[in-house]
Amino acid sequence: MASKKLIQLSAKLLTSTVLARPAPTVFFYPGLSSEQYHDTNKFAFTARLQENTKVMFNEYLELKQLYKVNDFSGESKEHVLSQGSLQWMKFFGGGKSKDTVKKLCPKTAKLLESIPEIIPESFFGSAYFSCLAPNSSIKPHYGPCNTKLRCQLPLHTPGDSFMVVGGKFKQWDEGKLIVFDESFQHEESNIDSAKDRVLLVFDIWHPDLTKEEKESLIEGMKYSEAKIAEKEKGKKEIYY
Repeated sequence: MASKKLIQLSAKLLTSTVLARPAPTVFFYPGLSSEQYHDTNKFAFTARLQENTKVMFNEYLELKQLYKVNDFSGESKEHVLSQGSLQWMKFFGGGKSKDTVKKLCPKTAKLLESIPEIIPESFFGSAYFSCLAPNSSIKPHYGPCNTKLRCQLPLHTPGDSFMVVGGKFKQWDEGKLIVFDESFQHEESNIDSAKDRVLLVFDIWHPDLTKEEKESLIEGMKYSEAKIAEKEKGKKEIYY
């Protein structure tokens, strides 16, 4: 196992030119507070999720045996691997629901549905298991917007795995939720030689948003999704 000092040095080298400010790739919503990591004690769902870490990890292990699809295509403009491999198993994402995953992991699905802050199944909201293989890393990247926060519950975490958000280093602690603003530059690494790093990942609304603002954003997302679908349909019609 690599020493903590070595891991921190690796993180420092990877983020030596990072700017600690949000820079989302799609749109920036003004007036929202910005910080790399958010205090998980402010979210009522934290304790309930952490208490069910083993339950969800057991469902993940069963799912891994039956679900042979990798929902990470490798073609994402944001999540680009420096090396190794990454597997996602989605409950929903990109406006699409994965009923197979929900049926195979009913307890995890129910826990996700119980979170009032979770972003609904829209273009910018997603929930999935993330498995980063040994000796794998995701390049520094920015999320699409600052209107959401990304939540990660570590289900299985080797000691030699870490993330960096806006230049701030953090190691995953199994069963301890992390909430961060993905509009900051961030990256992930698992430099362990033998063990996978497994997370439950999902998106919630930024806590500064009002109910009216959330509703307006949802309508905007629906409009954008319709336009994208219309454009894709047009391409297929021209092709055929």
